[in-house]
Amino acid sequence: LADMVTEFLEIISHTVLFNYGGYPAETFDTASYGSILIHKCRVKEVLDYMSSALQTVHRWIKFDELSHFAACILDKDDRVVMEAVIIIMDIQYPQLRNVLTTEATDMKRQFQQTIFTLQRESYIENMKNVLRNEEVRFEIHTKLRGNCEIKLQKRAGEFKWEKYDQCAPENLRPCGKRIDSKLIEIVAMVRQLDET
Repeated sequence: LADMVTEFLEIISHTVLFNYGGYPAETFDTASYGSILIHKCRVKEVLDYMSSALQTVHRWIKFDELSHFAACILDKDDRVVMEAVIIIMDIQYPQLRNVLTTEATDMKRQFQQTIFTLQRESYIENMKNVLRNEEVRFEIHTKLRGNCEIKLQKRAGEFKWEKYDQCAPENLRPCGKRIDSKLIEIVAMVRQLDET
C-alpha cells in the first residue's frame, strides 16, 4: 500500500512540475500509468530531490504518520503560487488478503482519475499564466499527524528540513473526486494563488 501511494504522490509531483515548473517539455518522458499517459521529468537534480523526499515520505506512509503532502511551485520570494495537496485521512490494513487486493485495484483506478483531472485543470490554469514568465522552483511540503508541518528544501546540493507555515491545506478547494476505500481516504486539492 505504501508503495502504491508513494508512486501516486510521485506522479502528482511530476504533473505539477510539467505544468508549472519552468522545465521545457523536452526534459520530460511520457509513460503510462494504468489507462492514462503521464509526464516524468528526467532532469538529474529533480530526480535526486524527488528520490530523497519520497524515500522519507514512503517511510511516513508505512507507519501512518503522513497527513498532508503538497507538490508546490514557489516564486523567487518563496511564496507558494501553485500547489497540489493530497490529504491522507486514515490508513487501515485489513486482515483479509482478498479485501486488500480488491481495494488496492479500485484505489489505483481512482488515483488515475485524480491525476487525469489534475492534468486537465493544470493545463487550463496554466494557460492564464503563460505570459507571466516568472522564475519559479519546485518543492515538496508535508504535514505529519499532530500538526508538525515541514518542507524538504534543496539548497546548495543538500537537503534541509525547515518549518513551513504558509497556505493552510484545509483552505484549498478539492480537485476531482474524493478517494474513499477501506485502505485509505485521500482528498486531492489544487490552488493557484491570485496576484495581489
